[in-house]
Amino acid sequence: MGTVSSDIKQAFVLSFQHNCITLVCQAHDALCGCHAITQDMDEETISACIYESVMKNQYTMEQGIHVDIEHRLLTVGYIQTPKPSKQLSRIDFHFEADCWELTSFARFNFFMEAKNLYEYDFRKSSNKSTTRAKYYFTRYIETGIDHIINGDYPSNSIILGYVLVGDINPVVDGINSELSFQNRSSEHLFNVSSSCECNIRGTFSSNHPLVRIDHLMLKFT
Repeated sequence: MGTVSSDIKQAFVLSFQHNCITLVCQAHDALCGCHAITQDMDEETISACIYESVMKNQYTMEQGIHVDIEHRLLTVGYIQTPKPSKQLSRIDFHFEADCWELTSFARFNFFMEAKNLYEYDFRKSSNKSTTRAKYYFTRYIETGIDHIINGDYPSNSIILGYVLVGDINPVVDGINSELSFQNRSSEHLFNVSSSCECNIRGTFSSNHPLVRIDHLMLKFT
């Protein structure tokens, strides 16, 4: 078999990633339409709802995309130096597709990590506890952005922000304020959304040492 040029392979990668993001956006539309998501829900529950919607989507099958949630990330050479699987890092979504149409076989992977976000503090109706917005801004950075930078998550990962209270732009401002507090102003998130999405979804990017990270904000309120 011949080899595939890097330009052709990159085009397939970008198309595959676009299809995965489209599936998540369609799931977001469906969940907002039926008001399935509440402010009290944790990330795992919301991700499970998105997963179910994605799996019911005919487009998933048509594109030959395989999806799993709470995916364990095996390290290179795991068989030689295995450790208990419970100690492995996990990421919320793993998308995979095989391509047989190229002159050589290719398998594509794409990952998404999800984080709950809140514009301001609020009191949960379930147990009356107070959720602190600033805590979740810091957590988004330390367990989302930094895990990609440090290699805990694959470089071909994006972060999903589940905005459960307030609006997208103030939430992003809160994340950027926390980055500034950490003397990381050069790593601020910046908007790359189309105007038609700005009220319920927002697409952002951020530049970091050796990596650029994409962020998809999904508003559920």
